[in-house]
Amino acid sequence: MRASVILAAALALIGTHIGAALWAYGAGQDVEIARQARADQGAQKGAGHAVAEAKAESVKTITKVRTIVREVPVYRDADCSHDDRVHDALNRALSGAGDGGMPE
Repeated sequence: MRASVILAAALALIGTHIGAALWAYGAGQDVEIARQARADQGAQKGAGHAVAEAKAESVKTITKVRTIVREVPVYRDADCSHDDRVHDALNRALSGAGDGGMPE
């Protein structure tokens, strides 16, 4: 019976040490999280001050635009002259006669 009491006491001691180590580990994580939160908050405040102190500058840019108009005549002479074959083909296409009429 004495061995079982010693074993129980040893297990209880080991258990309390493991519990304390886990608690300390968790507390250390909480401290690190709080430290990071303070650092992030400080960075945000610093960025906010930098934005508030930034001055807007207006830059006026003047660009001169030169427009070139180029006229391209489709027909160079006033008669709108085509070859006789072209006139015949156009007339047949417009009248629906010839090679089966106009394509659909």
